[in-house]
Amino acid sequence: MIPELNILLAEDNDLNAEIAIELLKTKRASVHRAEYGKRAVELFVRNSPGTYQAILMDIQMHEMNGLEACRAIRGMQRQDASSIPVIAMTANSFQEDADAAAEAGMDGFVTKPVDAEYLCQVLERAQRLG
Repeated sequence: MIPELNILLAEDNDLNAEIAIELLKTKRASVHRAEYGKRAVELFVRNSPGTYQAILMDIQMHEMNGLEACRAIRGMQRQDASSIPVIAMTANSFQEDADAAAEAGMDGFVTKPVDAEYLCQVLERAQRLG
């Protein structure tokens, strides 16, 4: 079980977002959704450092994909930009997708449909490393 977390979820698909939010709520997490990558970056900037304990980022989104959004966040000059766990969520399960996520600065990789227990394990591992 993950401790209480405030998570920024970047997901452009309403059904996928609803599923992820409900899964995370069963684990006592509070979720703030951004519908696309650019919005996730805006929300991260607008909120104080430490507001979010993790970011779940869909890789394929409009206006700015998840890889670009992660790079933008990692490049910011604020204390939590380099340390906040960013977890990729994608329907693609190819090694090159996992490699691209890691190269963009993401700390973990989960495939959709999301398995709640596995997602919690990835979040816990990323928090320990972050």
